[in-house]
Amino acid sequence: MKNTRNKKTVYCLCEAALMIALAVVFSLLRFPPFRIDLWANGGSIDFVMIPIIILGWRRGPLWAMPAGLILGLLECLIGGGIGWGLPSVLLDYVLAYGAVGCAGFFRNKKWGLFAG
Repeated sequence: MKNTRNKKTVYCLCEAALMIALAVVFSLLRFPPFRIDLWANGGSIDFVMIPIIILGWRRGPLWAMPAGLILGLLECLIGGGIGWGLPSVLLDYVLAYGAVGCAGFFRNKKWGLFAG
């Protein structure tokens, strides 16, 4: 019993790490099919959030929200996050990507992937 639980935890951890890595790769792709710049101050829509949404759909919010927090921290560090201070950086990157992990709350719903 304990061995199967540990094995599932390791699988979930590896899947979360792979989804974070895939999201970081998507964040480095800056040409138009992967990123659409909408707002003058730097806002955009891109594919970075898709792996975290899929992780939330597969494993639930307990795995997707920490993965989103880690992705936000990595996105800030690798992408050169700009903010007016620590609260601005935390809200713009860490908390925002962590909120994407809330898609896991729609895990067992009929249209859960699309609702998330």
